[in-house]
Amino acid sequence: MRSITPQQRATLDLSSWQLAFNGAEPVRAETLDRFAEAFAPCGFRREAFYPCYGLAEATLLVSGGDKSAPPIVKEAPSGKRLVGCGKARPAGAVRIVDPETKSP
Repeated sequence: MRSITPQQRATLDLSSWQLAFNGAEPVRAETLDRFAEAFAPCGFRREAFYPCYGLAEATLLVSGGDKSAPPIVKEAPSGKRLVGCGKARPAGAVRIVDPETKSP
């Protein structure tokens, strides 16, 4: 968003952008908000966002939501807004394990 000029932005047509993967760590609700607001005049739809979790050393997509659903943002007890990264893909399973004992 910092790299594009208003003149360049005025020439963009993002109305056909159907799926915008965001696998940043972490996916920040504020970033989604700012991007959607900045590029809405170009036809960008917030529903195109696809927050997901990747594991660069193993795979590019571990979990993600439904393609047709908007991002899920929930407020934590701390007041921080958290972005959901969906569920494990059908071909995989996710486990949280102790890195030393390898126990779940």
